[in-house]
Amino acid sequence: MIIIGVTGSFGTGKSFVSSVFASLGAKVIDADRVAGSVFKKGSVLNREIAAAFGSKMIRPDGTIDRKRLAGMVFSDKLSLRRLNRLVHPGIIKKIKDIVRRSGRGKIIVIDAPLLFETKLENFVDHIVVVKASLEKQVSRCGKKLCLKKADILKRVRSQMPLKKKIRRADFIVDNNGTKAAAEKQVMKIWGEISRTRRKGWK
Repeated sequence: MIIIGVTGSFGTGKSFVSSVFASLGAKVIDADRVAGSVFKKGSVLNREIAAAFGSKMIRPDGTIDRKRLAGMVFSDKLSLRRLNRLVHPGIIKKIKDIVRRSGRGKIIVIDAPLLFETKLENFVDHIVVVKASLEKQVSRCGKKLCLKKADILKRVRSQMPLKKKIRRADFIVDNNGTKAAAEKQVMKIWGEISRTRRKGWK
């Protein structure tokens, strides 16, 4: 088994890069989707979030209002840290459980925007950082998520600086150009990684 961690910054194109890996045969674990699954109606986590941030964060149907919650935490670093302390342990445990159930001989991609911040870097064999200019990030997020520039910048600044992530990467995908150009880079990385052997659990 080989585990690849794909990370970057908000709007650099991690999901696209992960989809290319998937098309080549990798099993992709999307950390954002895993995060969504831990916010279950009536869960202990939901009750903890309501206690920490107020009952207004719970919708009438009992689910977390993630848009309202994001609006609060991305405007306040202390609130973001508090939320991360509540949410991250469950997400990391679930990701590791999925990996361990995947079987031998697999190449697994963990698509995780907070790969370094959550220490998942210690769980993977290779780190792929997807980079793009801030202008590209703002443009992509504005179109895809219909967010205002100010809100996009808040989210970008809440994460580890992209330059710092790049310094810790094993591979870098420059996603400032076309999808075809990015895909070509991913295919080259896939070729290199496919020839390597699993280093062993870290």
